[in-house]
Amino acid sequence: MMIARRLERDRNDADALSLLAEMRAAAGRNDSAVEVLTHLIALRPNDPASRRRLGGVLLALGRAEEAVDAFDMAIRIEPDNARAHNNLGKALLVIGRRAEAIASLEEALRLDPRYDIAASNLGMAYSADGHPARALDWYERALATTPNLVQAWVGRGAALAELQRFDLALASFGKALQLTPQDPLILTQRAAVLLLMERAQESLSASDHALQVDANLAAAHNVRAGALRRLGRRADAVTALRRAVALAPQDAEAWSNLGTILHELGEFEEAVSACRRAVDSDPGSIQARTRLLARLIPSVPRSAEDVVVSRRAFDTELTGLTQWLGNRALSADDTLLVAQQQFFYLSYEEVSNRALLQHYRSAGAARLLNLGDLNLSDVLAPCTRPAAPCGIGRVKLGFVSAHVHDHSVFHAILRGWLECLDHGRFELTLFNLGLRHDACTDAAVAACDRVESGPRRVADWARCIRDCELDAVIFPEIGMHEATLALAGLRLARHQFAAWGHPETSGLPTIDGYLSAELFEPPEAEVHYAERLIKLPNMGVYCRPYTVEPTAVDLAKLEVDREGPLLICPGVPFKYRPQHDGILVEIARRLGRCTFVFFDHEIPELSRKLEARLAGAFTQGELDPQRYLKWIPWQPRASFFGLLGRADVFLDTIGFSGFNTMMQAVQCHLPCVTYAGRFMRGRLGSGILERMGISELIARDADEYIELALRLATDANYRESIRVAMSLAEHRLYEDTTAIDALSELLSGLHA
Repeated sequence: MMIARRLERDRNDADALSLLAEMRAAAGRNDSAVEVLTHLIALRPNDPASRRRLGGVLLALGRAEEAVDAFDMAIRIEPDNARAHNNLGKALLVIGRRAEAIASLEEALRLDPRYDIAASNLGMAYSADGHPARALDWYERALATTPNLVQAWVGRGAALAELQRFDLALASFGKALQLTPQDPLILTQRAAVLLLMERAQESLSASDHALQVDANLAAAHNVRAGALRRLGRRADAVTALRRAVALAPQDAEAWSNLGTILHELGEFEEAVSACRRAVDSDPGSIQARTRLLARLIPSVPRSAEDVVVSRRAFDTELTGLTQWLGNRALSADDTLLVAQQQFFYLSYEEVSNRALLQHYRSAGAARLLNLGDLNLSDVLAPCTRPAAPCGIGRVKLGFVSAHVHDHSVFHAILRGWLECLDHGRFELTLFNLGLRHDACTDAAVAACDRVESGPRRVADWARCIRDCELDAVIFPEIGMHEATLALAGLRLARHQFAAWGHPETSGLPTIDGYLSAELFEPPEAEVHYAERLIKLPNMGVYCRPYTVEPTAVDLAKLEVDREGPLLICPGVPFKYRPQHDGILVEIARRLGRCTFVFFDHEIPELSRKLEARLAGAFTQGELDPQRYLKWIPWQPRASFFGLLGRADVFLDTIGFSGFNTMMQAVQCHLPCVTYAGRFMRGRLGSGILERMGISELIARDADEYIELALRLATDANYRESIRVAMSLAEHRLYEDTTAIDALSELLSGLHA
């Protein structure tokens, strides 16, 4: 009231205007505060304090560009004011002028070395600029001055999380929560770190705690969705993300995450729509654009037409993305996002993907090589370490894998190579990018001279691998893990190889050779690879039979009808392509009575998509799908072996064959029908049977596949003769030292 009276008497009372501006800003009436401060500055054009306050109010209103001008003018008037330089740095950071923000904040600290807020803000600027280690130093400096500075503890936790020092990050967020126990944003950040540590249940609890404090915090719903996804509750995750985007309609990350989970559930159209909303919300987001591209290929297509249409849409979007990227300068993080994007479901179509993978990944690798950021400068240039003189010293060989556990890649490829390569000739280093640990992990560790494991950033993994000065590095499964893809796009050793853990060309110019097998490749195989194709003898790997005691299976309990032949269909849902559905229909029609046994995927919604599609095919063929199709829970290995022992026929998937499942069927002496596909990924089963000398079970076309299945299902004597042949020839699949010898000679020749 006193201020109002003073201004009634004199509307140019500068002191009263200053108090009024302060009161209105404190009350959140920032637009009004701007008017008052503008009037005040007109009266006192050389008053730096008023200009600093104007900048602060403008920044609070989201008018960062104008705030920069206000702080700039304050500094011109009073160049030695540390607070002005700090505030200018904050405003510059908001508009993305990070280098200038860093310079301004450093000037603030030069003027006042104990300026804790400026030190914390400088940490924030370095984090935004992709330098979490430098950021951490400045957060530590701020805390050394002011131990209870909450924003520094929070920033420190975020920097530690980015450096993947998760335990320390949790401790830092814990300290911040001691100071502000109910801060929902800090609770959400803590939940995000727990999620990165694969502690999904704890992450869910932490995000729920944040939402108890603020039910409308979109970020907490987003993190909660990630935890629910890890826990297998994808439908609940979709609900959480729908809430997140309702609260924050322009949150591109939430839309993109929604698209990812919808795609995992097989909701193809909705997934693409969500990803397009992500791009619309943030057109400059590389993550949104690359995820949209990956979502355009359905996991379980509804029809053969869907496959054609989606493939056409993928090609169009890839062209558009390439043109959009052009010569656009990308940050280090965005460059890695481009390099890491997987196109997993492309490989399940029986079409050559070499051209598009080479097109996309060559450009990504080139961007990595030109990246002068992310502290990767010492690992980006081509490796020039000279080879050791021929015959001197062991070959330094590295394996980079995210699947060093009970996994198909480990059983088929990695275990045999690690255990059987001669340690007198090879010094083996394993780079275990995964976080799962089991008995298979222990076996791998025991087989190596050196093991590097635990969470690391891509840049830190790159440096770790490069510092080992390897003669060669092998990536057993490029395309199945984001960090592996990015690392494969760098030159980390003198020679770099991919293998068929993901049976598809990498498309990368940094991969020198593709380790395949003679029995898996068609005659024209070289044209399918961007790399030099290396066909190791036979199956190219060293396998051992599974050490498992089959468990008796109660078919009645599984509600499996034993009337008629029992045919095992072991593939995951996305291995079954719609153009082959008619094969099962025809087998059923001609058998009259039989049961096809499928297994529920870990994402049961995908199995339901396949079930619905097959049911439609059977109905269209005037057959009752319920009489023929049976889905049962995914079985532990011992139970799966028990079921294989009770079955009549094993039907290998067409176009993308099974390897480990086929090997298990052979070990149980279950007659198999397979198909020699156009590409290596469709010839794993045929390679196994060729190695055993039982090529009569390899179909050359759909009609022959049907005939083979019918004969095995109806002719008990023939079926028994195949079982005997399998038992006599099974040993040819195991402990194949010729493949190891060939791999050894290839790698030893790198010293030449």
